Amino acid sequence: MDHTLTQSPLARALLPHAQHTVGALALLMGLVGCRKPVTPTAVAPDAVSAPSVDAGQSPDSGAAEAMDAASAETSAVAAVLTVRIINEASRAVPLYTNPDLNEMIHTRKLRSRRHAQDGGRDSDPIKLFPVGQMPLCSEDGGAGYGGLGQPERRELAPGETLDFVWDGLERRERLDPARGVCLDEAPPNPGRYRFELDQPHRTLRCTDPEFSWPLREGAPRVIEIRCRLRTSADDHREREE
Repeated sequence: MDHTLTQSPLARALLPHAQHTVGALALLMGLVGCRKPVTPTAVAPDAVSAPSVDAGQSPDSGAAEAMDAASAETSAVAAVLTVRIINEASRAVPLYTNPDLNEMIHTRKLRSRRHAQDGGRDSDPIKLFPVGQMPLCSEDGGAGYGGLGQPERRELAPGETLDFVWDGLERRERLDPARGVCLDEAPPNPGRYRFELDQPHRTLRCTDPEFSWPLREGAPRVIEIRCRLRTSADDHREREE
């Protein structure tokens, strides 16, 4: 015997009411469950980890500019002063260079007064350039030496220049009882200084420029040593002096 509701008189009587109830429940569930779709939004990265970039610039270009600025600052610190040798003669002159610049460009600190007991000299020698391969006292290492080689001859054409950079440090040799001679580096004492170009055979007549340390604002950052061929008149003048 089939007991399905569609074949029962009672089921046929209750069917219209059930259809209305199911429709009402469906409408109610639709009202409760219907929501406006939410469009996903991208979460902005943290401001610290994502630096802002100006319009028209890429992140790579901004980093490149920062590196260029840092490089320029480093170069500015390294090149405190430039010593420039100039051939002001009308012909080429021989110039003897040395890997140890202190052997080629002598530096002297001028005295405020002269002393008779030491011959009345007006200055004392110091070293402003690295001293050969001598190790620093602040670093580990054995005893070093100052020499780097023999002078090398080259020609300097008329008007040609040769530049050497000074980093703003004085080199002072110190005898350490445990390791021998080593080098201390520190800014030079305030005062007036003079550069003298040392050349073998006395073939050149050069100027001996002076400068004050620390450098004042607006002071030249290029010190020129102007050279020409030495003449017999130069020798005679020096003998008279």
